[in-house]
Amino acid sequence: MLTKIKADLVDIVFDGNGRATKIVDRIRLAQRIDFILALAGTEVSDVEGISAAGSSAELRRLTPALDADILLSHLANEQKLPVSPNGIASPVVLTRAALSLIPHMTTIVDCGSFSSPQIEHIKAGAEPGKSITSGAALSLDLVNRLYEAGGKLADVLAKNETERANQNEQEALVVLAECVPGGTTTAQAIFMALGIEAENLLSSSVPTCNHAQKIAMAEAGIRAAAQRLNIEIDSITSYFKANPLAAIAAVGDPMQAFAVGFVSQRNSQPINLDTTGGKITILGGGSQMLAVYALANQLASNKNDQLSNILVATTKWVAQDKFAQTAKLARLVDAPFVASHFALKESGHAGLRAYEEGHVKEGVGAGAAILLANLLARIDEPTILQTIDSFYTALI
Repeated sequence: MLTKIKADLVDIVFDGNGRATKIVDRIRLAQRIDFILALAGTEVSDVEGISAAGSSAELRRLTPALDADILLSHLANEQKLPVSPNGIASPVVLTRAALSLIPHMTTIVDCGSFSSPQIEHIKAGAEPGKSITSGAALSLDLVNRLYEAGGKLADVLAKNETERANQNEQEALVVLAECVPGGTTTAQAIFMALGIEAENLLSSSVPTCNHAQKIAMAEAGIRAAAQRLNIEIDSITSYFKANPLAAIAAVGDPMQAFAVGFVSQRNSQPINLDTTGGKITILGGGSQMLAVYALANQLASNKNDQLSNILVATTKWVAQDKFAQTAKLARLVDAPFVASHFALKESGHAGLRAYEEGHVKEGVGAGAAILLANLLARIDEPTILQTIDSFYTALI
């Protein structure tokens, strides 16, 4: 059962012993955000029916770059707003509109996509992920390099935050969002590789979540990885729990490696350390960011560390997805999890109202951006909706 806080648009999906509530309270005191969008590609997105992040396999390969360009600039004459196979608009429209209401700085990180964005960005990786059914989606060397790149960006932001604090500026929040077509399938595979019983729990961009298709691909990848690593299938989960980065190499995607490096550097501390007032990281997304949390949490546990001051934030279309159970998923990995109950049913555009019918649901940090427009900037729901409708009108 979701718990509503006052008149805000935030629902606490899983509080994690009060951790989510405490972070939400701190969000209200912040004045600006650093928004990081991590892009990646995976051959998983080529599979028919696996993702709604683009109307065809070819266009799904272009979605991350297009979303990044739209977020920071505009569509060039030859470009089109990414849509699902059913013609539903990319969630980048929601994110861009919501961010326009908040003082923010945006950083785009290409972790390894099929096509790089035209706007300025950090190039953390140059290789998209291979199909997870191979059991060798990424080389372990590439995973390690992406992990280190995530840690380096975390260090840069920490330095900037310290400088702002020394100048008595109020706290800035860091949001890490993703755009990875096919990413809920790699997330499914990661949960299974770590031995987390997440079958049929993940929400995805496809209305009915196509669990069987995702699970079958994940199972094939884990079997192939076990064979390649010469490890008995009954022991592969123990191996991946001891080596979470190897799980990403086997059945993950480039965004996961970068994001886990970022979170591990920024939010993993010794268990006995007082983390009150530590740096906040908001993971903007649903199932994919819960998988990032699970990976980072396993890494921290292996080092006798703990994760702190992390909040996973999504949309109501993920949290209330009748074909998924993301609240249960958050409990399984002990991830503080919130959702915006912002609605699009009153939108003037059919391509946005369709979100209420289970299409697309989340992406590009849409849920987190809407929540922050409400909690941090104190913008009400009608104004957010009007802003989204206006941006959509301008983009189509």
